[in-house]
Amino acid sequence: MESTAKKMAIESNATTEFAEERARKRKRHFDEDAEDDPIQDSRIRFKTEVYFYVLDIFVGQFENRFSDFKEMAKLFTVLNPKRFEHPDAEKKMLELARFYSEDISKPEEVVEEFHSFRKLYSELAMDLNSDAILPFLIANDMDRAYPNLAILHRIYKTIPISSASAERSFSRLKLIKSYLRSCMDEARLSNLTLLCVERDINIDKDRVVGRFATMKERRMAF
Repeated sequence: MESTAKKMAIESNATTEFAEERARKRKRHFDEDAEDDPIQDSRIRFKTEVYFYVLDIFVGQFENRFSDFKEMAKLFTVLNPKRFEHPDAEKKMLELARFYSEDISKPEEVVEEFHSFRKLYSELAMDLNSDAILPFLIANDMDRAYPNLAILHRIYKTIPISSASAERSFSRLKLIKSYLRSCMDEARLSNLTLLCVERDINIDKDRVVGRFATMKERRMAF
């Protein structure tokens, strides 16, 4: 990082040396150690007072931002096939289903589906990880047999690892819903925001127009 900063300073015609300060003499008390003396080397002082300080802030911010995600991830450990035979697997599955009670109408049915799928997984001697179970269920048309289990896997695969996407969405929101668009309804605002945030995704325009044309009869043929 220091080498990169010096290179950028040279390109900007800026100085590449740390500013030296005049050494101040101070009287040392009898109970002071040598470590209590101020740092005279400007490079070491910058490293101690700025670089390490910024790193401490980064580490603290990462811990605060990801602490909630870590607690959330613990609920989904039961979806890992390596945890299927854990003594508390069914209890953890019920706890996870009750946590998402708005998506799972009957949490008790999730335990039954989990018990059945665990037996099937053992009989077929499959070797899958947590990310491969949902594609396996969909590919074999088993998501209908295990609907609640498939819902939990979908929730697990769509949980964001940070709040960056949400913050980016709010920053786009003020650009979309301006003063002239204050009367925009919620559905249109949501659709425009989705198009703006996910603008990097390639969309087949002909397919979209064809689907729009077949939604209902229209006077004009597209």
